[in-house]
Amino acid sequence: MNLIVYGTGKCSEECTEILNKHDIDIMAYVDSDSTKQGEKFLGKYIIKLEEINNYIYDYILIASSYFQEIKNRLIQNKVCDTKKIINYFELNKMFTLEYYKKNANEVENDGELIAAIKYLEKNPINIFCDEFVEKYKVDDIQVFLDDEKKLRYVIYENKKIYFKRSMNENEILNYYNELRKEQDEKSPHRYLTKQFDIKKDSVIIDVGVAEGNFTISVIDKIRKAYLFEVDEEWIEALNATFEPYKDKVEIIPTYISNHNSGINRTLDSFNFLEKIDLVKFDIEGEEEKALEGASVLLEQKELKLLVCTYHKYNDAIIISNLLKEKGYSVEHSKGYMLFIYDDYFLEHPQFRRGLVRAQK
Repeated sequence: MNLIVYGTGKCSEECTEILNKHDIDIMAYVDSDSTKQGEKFLGKYIIKLEEINNYIYDYILIASSYFQEIKNRLIQNKVCDTKKIINYFELNKMFTLEYYKKNANEVENDGELIAAIKYLEKNPINIFCDEFVEKYKVDDIQVFLDDEKKLRYVIYENKKIYFKRSMNENEILNYYNELRKEQDEKSPHRYLTKQFDIKKDSVIIDVGVAEGNFTISVIDKIRKAYLFEVDEEWIEALNATFEPYKDKVEIIPTYISNHNSGINRTLDSFNFLEKIDLVKFDIEGEEEKALEGASVLLEQKELKLLVCTYHKYNDAIIISNLLKEKGYSVEHSKGYMLFIYDDYFLEHPQFRRGLVRAQK
C-alpha cells in the first residue's frame, strides 16, 4: 500500500512509527507551511498540496487533529476522490474488514464475531463494536472539583473516583465515558457477572489499577484489597479515592512481572497474610509474565482470576492454555474487542477476546 501522509507534527511522527512496522510505503508528506516544503521529514520529502497528484498513491492519510478541516481543503482543491482520504483509525478499519474477507473461515459459526463485523461495516471503528456503546454520552457525566485536594472526581456507584491532577475536565469526561462502556453488562471487558462474582469478606489483588474503578465497585463487599500501581499521579488519585477505606486498602507502587529486579516483583515474592480470593490483571499486555511470576499463588484452591487478553494478539489462547494446564476452568467474556491502540494492530487486525475468567 502506498500512502501520502498529510501533516508533519507529533501525530504524523507517531503514525509513521507504526506504519514503518508494516508493508506500507510512505511516498511523501504534505504540509501547508511553505518554510517546510522541499525539506525532508523522517526521510521523505515534504510537498505542497498541489504536488500530491504527481504521485501514484492508494490513500491520503491525514495525521492531524484537524482532520475534517484538512479533508475539506483537499476536496475544495479537487486533489483526489473523497474515498481516498482517510485517518489512521479508518486505515485500521480497512485492514480489519479486509482480513475477514480473506479469512472468512474464521467467522463461520461464530455469531458474536459475525455481529461485531456487521457493526463495524456500518459504523466508525471502536474498541467495542456493539450497539451498547451508543447509549453512553459525555453529556450525562458531571465532573466535580474537590476544593481541598484540588483534584477532580466523578461519582461512580455513589462513590467518588478521583483522577490524575494533570487531566482536564474534557479528558476526564471522555475517559470516564469509556469506563462506563467498558463495564456495561454486554461489554467484552466486563469484569464480574452474576455467575462470576466476589463473595462477602473476600481478599483481592488488583494488578494494574489506574483510577481504581474495579476495586471501588466491590469495596463494600471485600475485607482487604492489595492495589498494584506505579503511576505517581494515579497513586495520588487512588489515595484520595480510597481515603474512606484506608483500613481495607494497601497501595503498592510496584510492577508485577515474572522476575524480581528494580521496581519489578513477582506476586509470589509477596507474603500475603490472608488467603487471596481473587486476582484481577489489566497491565497493558504483561499479563502472561505476571501469571508466570505467580505459580505458587495459582496453586491455591478456590482462587478466581480475571485476566485481560485484548492487549496482544493471541493472548486469549496463550493465557487460557496456561491456566488450563494449572487446573483452572476457563471462560472468555462475551463478545470481542478491537484494540486499535496496539502498535502492531495492522499486522494482526483481528477482533480479540476481552478477558478470561478462571477459577479452580
